[in-house]
Amino acid sequence: MLSWLVPGMLRAQNFKIDASAGLSNDFVLSMAIDKHGYVWAGTEDGLNRLAAGSCTAYRKSPQQRQGIRGNADKVISLSYDEQNDLLYVGTEGGLDVLRSSSGEQLKTTGDSLVRYGILDLATDHRQGMWVVYASGHVQHVDGSTLNVTTLSIPRVDGGSRTALDDGQGHLYLGHSKGGLSIINLQNNELTARLVHELRPSAHRHLCQWLCSPHVGWPSGLRLLQWRMLS
Repeated sequence: MLSWLVPGMLRAQNFKIDASAGLSNDFVLSMAIDKHGYVWAGTEDGLNRLAAGSCTAYRKSPQQRQGIRGNADKVISLSYDEQNDLLYVGTEGGLDVLRSSSGEQLKTTGDSLVRYGILDLATDHRQGMWVVYASGHVQHVDGSTLNVTTLSIPRVDGGSRTALDDGQGHLYLGHSKGGLSIINLQNNELTARLVHELRPSAHRHLCQWLCSPHVGWPSGLRLLQWRMLS
């Protein structure tokens, strides 16, 4: 259900969009909006484009499902690149890149995309998107050329779970068990690794770690004491 709050009005207008209205699945996991006004909704079973009261569902073809573990149509994460009008769709079966205006699926070049579940998509402030996989791999997709490169970094126990590009030449990688790594994007080398003895779930708390030593916990707040490893 979508609610619209209009300044100066006390009531909210509700519009219910579910499977009966054409949505591929009622469990919506991620959303994005593009410059054309389309609202994209990723669900447990397919991608949807909402526009002017209509809903278009997208699912993988039988050929695209081959060799994929899990539900290939489960959309974990969506991210929109306005400059290149690209929609990055992270699923349990890997990454899809669509031309947002048309919904056309585009082909990438360079390294092969990892055919594994995606945990996070992070905007590269220079050009493109960082892709973090459940396998521990981290790949970069150039938004202009769609060239894919695989980041070569030391393996960390539990693998990478989330990423954040600070726009100043550093990529922060959060790990489920190994704390936080900082990558220098000038040479793609590990600059530092931050660890803490409490080891919370990195994919939930990366942004809080970078902004404050206080981290939200299911049982309240905790103060993390970081130490840097060379």
